[in-house]
Amino acid sequence: RDLRLVLQLVDMRHPPTQDDRLMMEYMVEREIPFVVVLTKADKLNKTERAARLAGLEQELAAFEGLQTIPYSAITREGAEELLAILRMVTEED
Repeated sequence: RDLRLVLQLVDMRHPPTQDDRLMMEYMVEREIPFVVVLTKADKLNKTERAARLAGLEQELAAFEGLQTIPYSAITREGAEELLAILRMVTEED
């Protein structure tokens, strides 16, 4: 199978669950490329958002070089960045 990228959705308002971490560990061990999409970014105000991003940095410190993208289905924040990554991955041949 030609698996080029996995998008792992994590609710930005909360710390990653044990299942989230297990999936990340699995992908790292199997060398599966992935990006963490931090959903519901629009639900946090500026202060809460800064606190969660700092928290995520600590909570996911074991995953060196981890790419995260804050995303909102409501405001479309992060949509262009995500589309650019998907285009890049699908055009690699």
